[in-house]
This record gives sequence, structure tokens and C-alpha cells, in this order.
Amino acid sequence: MAKSDWCPRQSWYRLSGVPESDPQKKHGYQLENIFDEGHTIHDKWQRRLWDMGILDGMWGCLVCEHKWWDTAPQECPQCSAPKRVLQYREVPVDGEERYLIVGHEDGLVRKSLVEVKSIGQGTLRMDAPDLLRANSVEGPKGRKIYDLDGIWRDLKSPLGSHLRQTNIYAAILIENGVEIDEIVFLYEYKSNQDVKEFRVKPSARIAKPMLDTALDIKYALEKNREVPRPGDREKTTKGCKECPWQTTCWTDKESNAKDRSPSDNAAEAGEHVEHRPRRVIRAGASAAAADRTAGAPRRRRSKVAP
Repeated sequence: MAKSDWCPRQSWYRLSGVPESDPQKKHGYQLENIFDEGHTIHDKWQRRLWDMGILDGMWGCLVCEHKWWDTAPQECPQCSAPKRVLQYREVPVDGEERYLIVGHEDGLVRKSLVEVKSIGQGTLRMDAPDLLRANSVEGPKGRKIYDLDGIWRDLKSPLGSHLRQTNIYAAILIENGVEIDEIVFLYEYKSNQDVKEFRVKPSARIAKPMLDTALDIKYALEKNREVPRPGDREKTTKGCKECPWQTTCWTDKESNAKDRSPSDNAAEAGEHVEHRPRRVIRAGASAAAADRTAGAPRRRRSKVAP
């Protein structure tokens, strides 16, 4: 959802259980290394905030498997296991009932939502291409040579996808009764391990359009109707070319039909498709399923009109 080219129709296909017509290749070891490095950076900053005694969130005990909400605990409240066998389960974001959205935020410190991000050229290529162009020159054989220090120096604000992701999470947490006054971004630069901090206020202006679209997807699922493809998309658009449902989405009949149901597609293929939602929308690129354990502050949700 946080990507600038998010396609609600793709989310609808996935939630509907429509079989992928264009399965994508699994990522390789290089991407695994990138993910692992990101997890390591998260763990490092969460450990520091824990040692400072200010980290709020969900915790788990590896001995008795107890889960609870707390601020920087030193032992398990159930079995008294020491700190070394406790695990931080981050800040679960549970918007499944209302929006079909779940995830985790990296931390919560004194009403400040904390988002830790590792920044490299790949991140900037997706979210800040102008910043890369402004700090590059053409080298031998047309290759780009980047001023890595200049790129970092000129990064003055949080990236767009990070703002969208955290504002979705913040809005849901606030609805669930968690007090949040600001969002703090901790950026660590992969090139030199330097760190920048940005602070912003939660923005309903950013979150509301995406949450409204999530409600549209949920309504379409309940009514067994297809979500229209965004009007600015072409079959050659990068997001469409990489979509697991590209062929299904761009068949002539589907392109001309606004409200086709999964059963229409399945009937033509001689298949059966279940219509109950089986998954949830992810606000972040790698957000894990939220712990739905009692103990986190919650507030009764209001009923949602279509």
C-alpha cells in the first residue's frame, strides 16, 4: 500500500484467492542478504531503546511463551525468566476487522512511533530518483558514478513510501486507542553507517485516502465485485508488467467489464474460486502478521458503512 504505484485491484485479486496467471520468480540470495541486514539494523536500535528503559510494545518470553504489553521489561511477569530470553514483538497494528490491514511498527517511545530504515541506493532509486540524478555523473561507457556522501547530505526529509506506511499504521493504532503524538524516522545509511532522525506529525491527509480505498476493497470482496483498475495504468507500466495477475487483468473481456466477479473468471477457466478473504493487505513491503494478543491498548471499533 505504501508504494506510489500501489494497485488496489492487485490487492483485490490476492484477497479473493484468484490464481496467479503470471507467477513471479522468487528472490535470490542477494535480496535475502538485504532483508537480513535490515532486520539486524532494526534489532540493534530496538536493543538500545530497550536498554534505555523507554521501549513500549508487545513482548514475548521464549521460555513460557507468554506475551504481554509492557515498557522495557527486565523479566517475564509470568515465569520470571531473565531479560536475555525475552523477545521484542514490536508494536502490532491490528486493522484486520475494519480494513483487512495488519502489520508491525518498529517501536513506540513515549507516544512517539519509531520507524527504523536502512537507506541505500536501491531504496533511493525507487523513492528519490531525483536525488540520485542530482548527485551523479556519467563515467566510462556511460556508467553512472554516484557521490555517496552528497546523496546522504542532500536527504532532508522522510521518503514518500515511508511516510505513507507509517501514517497508515499510526491511524490504525490511534483508532485502537494507542496515544501517538509524532512519528520518528531513524535512517541509517548503508554506505557509511551514519544516522539521521526526522520527526513528523501523524497526517490524516496522507492516511485517509488509502484507508478509504482499503474499505472499498473490503466492500467489493463482501459484494463479490471486482475492483476497477486504476485509470492511469497501461499494460506496459512497470507495476503491471511485474504483476502476478497481469494476464488475468488485461484480457479483453476483463478490460471492458467493470464489475466482474472471481466466479466469472473461474467459470471460463473451468475452475472454482473461494470468495472469502484469506489474507490481509500489507501497508509495508515486508510487514509481518500482527500479534493479536490481549494486552495491547485497544478501543472498541465502530461499525463501518460502505
